Amino acid sequence: SLIKNKGVRGGLILLMALDLAAIYYSKTRAAWIGLIFAGLLAIGWKIGFRKIRWAGWLGIIILAGFFIWQTKTIWARDQAHLLIWRDTIKMARRHPVTGVGLGAFHTNFIQFAGEDLKAKWPQGEFIVNYAHNEYLQSLAEGGLLGFLSFLLIILAVFRFQFSSTDPPGSSILFYGILALLIQNFFSVDMRFSISFALTFILIGLRVVPERGPILEPPVYGAIPRIPTFFALAGSAIWLFFMGNVVLPQMKKPYLAQKAVSGQKDFFDERLLDPAKTVTDLERLAVQYPKEPSVLERLAFVYAKEIKTSSGDINRAMAGKAIEAYKKIIKIDPERMGAYNNLGNIYYTLGQVDEAISSWTKAVAIQPQFIDGHLNLGKILYLKGRLKESAAHFDKALQIDPKNSEAIVYLRKMVE
Repeated sequence: SLIKNKGVRGGLILLMALDLAAIYYSKTRAAWIGLIFAGLLAIGWKIGFRKIRWAGWLGIIILAGFFIWQTKTIWARDQAHLLIWRDTIKMARRHPVTGVGLGAFHTNFIQFAGEDLKAKWPQGEFIVNYAHNEYLQSLAEGGLLGFLSFLLIILAVFRFQFSSTDPPGSSILFYGILALLIQNFFSVDMRFSISFALTFILIGLRVVPERGPILEPPVYGAIPRIPTFFALAGSAIWLFFMGNVVLPQMKKPYLAQKAVSGQKDFFDERLLDPAKTVTDLERLAVQYPKEPSVLERLAFVYAKEIKTSSGDINRAMAGKAIEAYKKIIKIDPERMGAYNNLGNIYYTLGQVDEAISSWTKAVAIQPQFIDGHLNLGKILYLKGRLKESAAHFDKALQIDPKNSEAIVYLRKMVE
């Protein structure tokens, strides 16, 4: 009945055109494969392959050939899917029942990555954050229990489709579901909110009866009518839940990204009169050589002048800052801030191991020191040590559940 309505039909055609354009410009091979296979199956079920004349097949072949030629550089990309699948299976075999944990693929995969895969995607330069196959990833993360739970939903959809009173393949919604399921054999798009929501919305729409009274759906028989009061109350609860729980969680990463992008770097803020400030503090440091607060202020001023206005590194000033912070630590070994700022300087100079050592000492002195955990999380992320990185970001979120940097970096690990 929907398709007979010209207005609805025109809207659906427009949406299909926009969807095709979006799929083309997204350059997602998995989506293309899903669309092509689902389209061919739809032709076979709805029309019948034998009813298509040679001219029709020729047109399909020419159109497919033109599309493949136009996108040949994308098809030629080698993302090492087969190697990743192989190593994901190794992970699943090591944890066959419960898996490594939902959402824990990226922090555990490096333990199972083969040398050939590491050579292609070097640790510290690239992150293999997904299995590029939803079914294998579900098996690796959730084990047989999680995988079978996911598989049962898919089997239920197919059972409904082929046991329905409608002819097999008669619903265009089923073709959309099928395209998404095929796509996710080469991708994990269902891990992203849009693809996940679209898949289950289509499943929900498909199982709603297409003909006959709403209370007498095919196969399952009649169901009792829900009283109006309970229906309205249930709808209100659902809307409240979506508006106050689901949507804020969906917006959280994007708001965090906006907050982080607006932050200034420590070395971007410069002193108005650095020469005079340094001279005055150096004079005080001579008078009070054992006073940590004076040395800390001097070291801070040195650190602010490490980066010149042109963005270069003033190594002489960096050396003075390091020396000052080391003096502070010698006087007061529990001076957590000195270790943290020393780590910042080492990181700026490219001395990564020294930076990690300093920040580790800072959080050892004060486990609730959020900046230390964030610094360690970021540098370990860049080195490809994702499990350790995620632990520090998780700790930061325990201290401050709304911390933007921790939210952004944890999201980066799975993008």
